[in-house]
Amino acid sequence: MSSWETVHAGDTVLGHDGLTYGVLEIVHGDPQGPTVTLTRFGVTVGPAQPPPGTPITVLSTTDMSAEARAFAALAEAGLAPQVIRETINP
Repeated sequence: MSSWETVHAGDTVLGHDGLTYGVLEIVHGDPQGPTVTLTRFGVTVGPAQPPPGTPITVLSTTDMSAEARAFAALAEAGLAPQVIRETINP
């Protein structure tokens, strides 16, 4: 099982209510845990801030390969990038 710290915008997760949600936005960096906004059938849920390490079932992941390549290129150039916010436009 994953935790909210490993979830990406665009992933599909199983909510604690047993329903399926899309991750619309996730903001990292707060020691209290990430701030997450979900969507279900066009209805926005959140934002909410699950405590660090809160488990979540990820049903499907979004393709982050292009972003990973860009991140790696910036890191290789010595720019020390950090992911602070991820958002999708459904």
